[in-house]
Amino acid sequence: MTNVQTETAVIRTATARRRPRIRHALLALIGFASLCLVWQIGGTITNSPASVPFTEAVRNAIDIVLGPNLIDDVLPSVFRVIVGFVGAAVFGLVAGLIIGSMPRLLPWVTPLIEFGRAVPPPLLLPIVLLIFGIGEQLVITVIVIAAFWPVLISTIDGIRRVDPTMLAAAESIHLSRAARAFLVRLPAALPSIMSGLRVALGFSLIMMVVAEMLGAANGIGYLVMYSQQTFNVPETFGAVLLLAVLGLGFDATFVAIERRALAWHPTFHDHLD
Repeated sequence: MTNVQTETAVIRTATARRRPRIRHALLALIGFASLCLVWQIGGTITNSPASVPFTEAVRNAIDIVLGPNLIDDVLPSVFRVIVGFVGAAVFGLVAGLIIGSMPRLLPWVTPLIEFGRAVPPPLLLPIVLLIFGIGEQLVITVIVIAAFWPVLISTIDGIRRVDPTMLAAAESIHLSRAARAFLVRLPAALPSIMSGLRVALGFSLIMMVVAEMLGAANGIGYLVMYSQQTFNVPETFGAVLLLAVLGLGFDATFVAIERRALAWHPTFHDHLD
């Protein structure tokens, strides 16, 4: 095969992979536009004081971002999500790597893991509130607890599914246990770990809102609750819309990082196709 034919084949393959993504993006855009249109029409023709048109919600969301609420509420919420998510990711990865690499330990800790993941994180709010009181530590602690379990479970599952042939090859060249864990097990389990991290990111955003509504004096969750209690309906819808945009932004950023981190993995390319 000549160089021209090779380049042509590569271009055709890249184009074939790009077409489904473009189609999915167009369908998502059409669906979002349809939803916004229904919201706009419903909010315009409804006389209820509990509904506002989509354009008014957008205007209030922009006012929140451009006003003092950016410093008082938006940035603190973003900070809490990032810190809580990173903390949960570190604890979950380390614990999952240790447990997954030691099969004899798994039967001992499985009941604890099942018990911990079965407890709804919002139920822990009163306990955490008694310990830390209202403020930053409360919100971050609840986020860490909620996001820890998806990372832990996905890491353990990914470590346990590593091909034994790869481990045997690592042992044949006399790699230490720590080297096998970080150079063989962790990269091989990365697709499963990234799936758990993405779920944990969603949990982080959800628990940030819940914790701020009940145990914080600022933040977007607090703003939603305060505006609802003061019957500022447009600001309530604006804050909710801003939360949705933040969620989309966090997820899009994570997907971009995931694509780069797993660009070498053939299973990930098959999933994208």
